[in-house]
Amino acid sequence: ENHDGLGLELLGLSGKHFVDNETYGAIKADVLNNVRGTVQADILKEDQAQNTCIFSTNFALRMMGDIQEYF
Repeated sequence: ENHDGLGLELLGLSGKHFVDNETYGAIKADVLNNVRGTVQADILKEDQAQNTCIFSTNFALRMMGDIQEYF
């Protein structure tokens, strides 16, 4: 109700599938220049405070770095 259900159909698709390359590049550049954030330290918290990591700390930190590098 009050929506067309399109959100679920688009889940997991990149915006570059819906706009031309020039528009996508401009949007991507603007976002990368303006959006700021931090890497969550949940992996370290789980390992140090609760000792409940399901992945090794080394793997988890490399994965976090790879994700940050990708985006």
